[in-house]
Amino acid sequence: MISRNASRMLRGLGLSQRRLNLRYRSIDEFNKQKKTYDFGPEIDNFGSESQHSRLLADFQHEPTLELHPKLQNLEPNLAEYKYQLMLLQQEFQHEKQRERAKWETRERMKGLGAGVVALVGILATYQVVMNYKYLKAYFKGFYAYDVDVSQVRDMNDPKKNKKTVANLVDRFTAEADPAFVLALQDLRSVPGVYLFGAVSGKKLPARVAGFDGMFMKDVLVTDDYVVAVDDKGRVFHYNKSIGPVQVQMPGKVRQVLNAGGHFFYVAQNQKEIYLGGKLTPGAKPNKGWFSSTVVYPVEKVGLQGFGRRERIDSAVAGADHLLLLTSQGRLFGVNAAEVPQNKGQFGLPRYAPTNLEAVPQNTAFELLNLNNEVVALLTGTRTVKPRQFSAIAATKYTNAALELNGNLWTWGDNSACQCGRTIASADDTQPVPKMVYSSKDLARIAKYSLEDVGKNGTFSVEDLAAASNTFFVKMAYHAENRDQDLILSFGDGLKGQLGISRYVHMSHTPLVLKSLVGMREYDEETNTAQNIGIKSIVGGGDHVFVTLDNAGLQKEVLVFGDNLKGQFGNGRIAKSAKPSPMPKLLEPEDFDGSTKKLALKLNDQNRNRLQLGDGDMKGVEQVIAAGEHSSALFYRRK
Repeated sequence: MISRNASRMLRGLGLSQRRLNLRYRSIDEFNKQKKTYDFGPEIDNFGSESQHSRLLADFQHEPTLELHPKLQNLEPNLAEYKYQLMLLQQEFQHEKQRERAKWETRERMKGLGAGVVALVGILATYQVVMNYKYLKAYFKGFYAYDVDVSQVRDMNDPKKNKKTVANLVDRFTAEADPAFVLALQDLRSVPGVYLFGAVSGKKLPARVAGFDGMFMKDVLVTDDYVVAVDDKGRVFHYNKSIGPVQVQMPGKVRQVLNAGGHFFYVAQNQKEIYLGGKLTPGAKPNKGWFSSTVVYPVEKVGLQGFGRRERIDSAVAGADHLLLLTSQGRLFGVNAAEVPQNKGQFGLPRYAPTNLEAVPQNTAFELLNLNNEVVALLTGTRTVKPRQFSAIAATKYTNAALELNGNLWTWGDNSACQCGRTIASADDTQPVPKMVYSSKDLARIAKYSLEDVGKNGTFSVEDLAAASNTFFVKMAYHAENRDQDLILSFGDGLKGQLGISRYVHMSHTPLVLKSLVGMREYDEETNTAQNIGIKSIVGGGDHVFVTLDNAGLQKEVLVFGDNLKGQFGNGRIAKSAKPSPMPKLLEPEDFDGSTKKLALKLNDQNRNRLQLGDGDMKGVEQVIAAGEHSSALFYRRK
């Protein structure tokens, strides 16, 4: 029975004695209902055997050694029995240890193999993810494309070996057709114009008969049209359907440019710019007393903001714009297209691509942000000081300007790093002009290409040039008896147009054309070996000509970049990332001998190099011009 005090406690808890007695009628029933709890370190192994214990059990199995045949005839209490039993137990333990060692080695190898498989799987997954597009196209090609292997060239077939003499002769014969040969003239006595590339359809310089005997100031060559300015300031248009015809101009012309689908003519007085288009195929010249000319409608470009004595010192063209440098070192821009593709090439913040303000067409506007700079005086006040420039260049949608102190400024399209800056996106533009490299920066880059690392002389930045999306900087190193010209390039280089002897997608850092550094020749006048300088850099679309400043009256020409249409003039279509020589121009006397020898001579461009005349005709020089996929060579009075 429960005591009276216990009953009171149960009632205080809300439990009655009757309910308690009804639940547990006996001690056996209570024991059946009670719960048990385990405590201690072995609680983790409750209800199951640990992995370690199971592994040990495999190696701790105790055999019944007493039943071994060696002990059958011995008494258990004898010393011999105990000794044999000890030996059997040692043998058994040794065997178990050997089995355990084998098992451990096997398990380790399993783990190592699993790790290797996991590592290979991770690397394979990474490669599949990174090359998914290529792999997809590769395997899809087995089902989507059917390649006719019968058309694959057999490289062992001598008929298809492009380097055989017979093949060289066949290719040369195809280039030098009767019309080509008939137009040739003596190089040293008859001036004229040679065309090669897309404009003529020839991979060798072909002479244009209509320009024979003419000296030119400038020649503009496109892929299907030629505009030439002769030494008298007259303008001639030419293509395959229109012979060289003179067009009527308001005044004499000194330079011609192409932008926005129009031709821009810089007047001889350097105070006006005219613009006009192409002649229609049916245009007929008006015959006069002394010459026949074609009526040619032109307009004038508005040149507001020029000073009274200020002239156009230099003009360059992009795809849709012009950049002008005046005689006072100021810069002006011109929009040449009705609807230009604005990539920041106009240089003023209000004409940036993000703004909606229209750029006036065919009207010059001053680049005030470039022509002026804010300087701080010693007194702490700020004032505006004019900034002057010495050279300009333009790619399709990018401009570069060289300050008098050698600092380099760029602005416009930067999709191929042609602004000299790293690209932030695939269509990166830099509408605000910025000084990207100072003269000291350029000297620091150039000095490591010199033998003395620039310790014995000084550097100067001389000139700029441009191709389609690549800029070139000409520098000079002045040292005692060891002057050296250098060329630095930056921008697009996918087709070799950087000229650095390797193909680079793009480069924002100027790179030195090292193959042009350290070239030397013997000067007969001074009886010394001198470094060969750089006379000029002429950029086309994606190909570039470099004319060397050799001693004497002959200047060697090197070319690099794209050559898809034969614009190198070497009879081939292979591109080159290294500046390479061109073959000599053909003359009528070259065809007096064997065609085979002539073909081999043209193919040997190490001994048969083109050298432009520079004074061998008195007061006359030969000049190279370049277009998108075409090139020209003409004679100019010095």
